[in-house]
Amino acid sequence: MLEIRIGYGDIVSEQMGIPMSASDFEAAQKILDEGKTGNQPVTVRSLVSPVQPLSEMITGMDYGDETMRKELDFLGSRLRQGKGRIFFPWRLNWKRLER
Repeated sequence: MLEIRIGYGDIVSEQMGIPMSASDFEAAQKILDEGKTGNQPVTVRSLVSPVQPLSEMITGMDYGDETMRKELDFLGSRLRQGKGRIFFPWRLNWKRLER
């Protein structure tokens, strides 16, 4: 499972699980709305993952991007099901080489 903290400016969320529970989703939506109202980007502040390089690759990304949120939900559900443990580290190392 993935655990995430998001925030804008000095505001940082509590740690939330991905895929999110209803209460985590509401908390994330509140931070997204507040960030949008203040014209401040909401970013991933920290990520806890069983896949080692995933945290450093995702921390700092724009959480306001809906596509990025959907991809995190997909990753979280795959890791929860125990799928992709071998695939993800190889894929992440390959993605680094593309940059």
